[in-house]
Amino acid sequence: MRTAISIFILTLLLLQLSAQAANIRIQGIPISEQKKWLEKLNPRLVYVYSRPATSWRADDAAFFLNRLLIRSGYPDSTVTWQLNGTQTITLKVNRGPRFLFGRVSSNPLNIITHEQLDNYFFQPLIESEKVPRNQAPYLVDYPEKGAANIQNLLKSMGYWQAKVTIASINRQETTRRININLKIDPGKLHYLTYPTFTGISENAQKQLRNSLATLIGKPATSHNISVMNHIVHDYFRSHGFQFASISATDHHSDHLTRLHFDISPGNRFTVRDITIQGYQKTKPSRFSRYFDKIKGGYYDESHTDKITKQLLSTGAFQQVIIKPIKVNDSQLDLHVQVREAKARSFRGYAGIQSYEGYILGLAYSDHNFLGKLRRLNIRGEITKRKLLGETSITEPFFAGQPISFTLRTYSLQRDFKNYEKYQHGIQASFSWEPSENIATRLYGGLDYVSSKSSALTNRELGPNNYINSSLGFDLELDYRDNKVLPHQGFHSLASIQFGAIAGDASTSYSKIDLKASYRFPITEKSHLKIKAYTGAILAAEPNDLPIDLRYFSGGPDSVRSFRTRQLGPKAVSGKALGGEAYWNSSIEYIYAHNELLSTTLFYDTGQLYRKLGQYGLSNPSHALGLGLKLDLPIGPIRLEYGYNLNRHPGEPRGALHFSIGARF
Repeated sequence: MRTAISIFILTLLLLQLSAQAANIRIQGIPISEQKKWLEKLNPRLVYVYSRPATSWRADDAAFFLNRLLIRSGYPDSTVTWQLNGTQTITLKVNRGPRFLFGRVSSNPLNIITHEQLDNYFFQPLIESEKVPRNQAPYLVDYPEKGAANIQNLLKSMGYWQAKVTIASINRQETTRRININLKIDPGKLHYLTYPTFTGISENAQKQLRNSLATLIGKPATSHNISVMNHIVHDYFRSHGFQFASISATDHHSDHLTRLHFDISPGNRFTVRDITIQGYQKTKPSRFSRYFDKIKGGYYDESHTDKITKQLLSTGAFQQVIIKPIKVNDSQLDLHVQVREAKARSFRGYAGIQSYEGYILGLAYSDHNFLGKLRRLNIRGEITKRKLLGETSITEPFFAGQPISFTLRTYSLQRDFKNYEKYQHGIQASFSWEPSENIATRLYGGLDYVSSKSSALTNRELGPNNYINSSLGFDLELDYRDNKVLPHQGFHSLASIQFGAIAGDASTSYSKIDLKASYRFPITEKSHLKIKAYTGAILAAEPNDLPIDLRYFSGGPDSVRSFRTRQLGPKAVSGKALGGEAYWNSSIEYIYAHNELLSTTLFYDTGQLYRKLGQYGLSNPSHALGLGLKLDLPIGPIRLEYGYNLNRHPGEPRGALHFSIGARF
């Protein structure tokens, strides 16, 4: 009975408090904006809304609203309060003018650009307030934070005694902008000197100094200091001291930076045994090729990390965790926990491109074919220009080595406007990546090709039916910052191929292609891309060279004032004949308006030669154009128009190109 009475009384009290809960009204702000400010204020004042209005709750509400106004660019705002009984708090606002940050300047300085100065000064503000640079609200306490960010930038560049202070803050009443002037004293640029060590032998110190010699005398940038740290850590990992404790402190004096490493190497461990758990479909013997080489050797975490990446790259696993377990003071076991992925999948895809037209495809893949970590791919594709069917199977770890072996069969029907071809073939290839920047491929293939044309004569077309056997090698160097959406770095591909045809005619040939591109930043939002391609084919009997083995030029990866494959020698009918040699080059200026959209200004030049002996730099075609690029996760989408600068009779004024995917 007493419990029921207590609950009843408590309920009445709660109802009474609820009836007396405070309500907040705002005066001095347009009604159209009041909802926005109340929503911003609400999370900070939940306790006020659930209780009666009091003077200290009103004071809290005024304080928080004033802070919100100041953080929104109203530095002169004031907020007072008034109580209306126990239910209403009235906040009276005098916002004053709203100010935004304007220009940021400093004393003359050739170390950093004005764009870097501007970007680094505002970086913390833009990230915290989520506003564009030109809408950054003026915050009274922010300039010191922006100056500190510039100071940190200079230190990361090697100016470890840099000082950045606020020289002046200029308030522009007419433009409602506040300009900041900084006083920057970079001090001396510091250079790395030989580090000191404690906790290791003189011999180890000597070896480390030899490993670090190339860094001595270089600017003491954050990057170079990080590289020095990395070399020291790698030294102990590669010598079996995987659990070494290494701490580094840096000392900056005058113009030198010296690192001191305090090292406790610990014990060296060898791998005693390896256990693997979590697999269901994968055959246990398939794991041995990855782990056998490290069993019995010194434990090296970088090796196990590489194995983890190799297993994940097969596509057969969602997760691979390799955990070292100490057995004694000199041995450890590796416990490998895997979680298999859904290896089999069907997918359909569709697209559009200015030359191919519509693109429709269906593909099936199995990343763990027969439980042997082999990849099976089957796909069919139809476009306006081709029908394609192909099947391939890949062994990612051939003959106990990290070499990928692929066997591929295919059948293709393709319409090039000037001729049609039917091709059926088989190809075997070996791919090896000795490092993350270098890739090689050795391949050999056998094709049956049949071609026909109503626009070209038999002499222009070349052999109609023949068997082509070929052997080739590719070497790729890729130092780009991103393979899908690159903005800087070098990329090159060298290809050489030897082959022979037999059928309507017989001849042997050799073919070489060289491609290179280099991207480098101009400003924070723009970069320049320079590229050059060239290729030549040498045939024992040039007149017996089939049209399908010749080069064609023009299009989005060539001189863009011509449509795809339309640059170069023409037949009497006006159709492209192809050639035995070509070259083209271009320079592009790319400006990023935001993370998604970029504008491209480009200049292309190049030529295709019917005979190898005509190869040279005379009489090239020139194009100037503009393009738009959308950078999507699937790759860039491009729309470009190239204008023909030296149009010859019969040539187009220009060409429009649409393409999807990264270019070389």
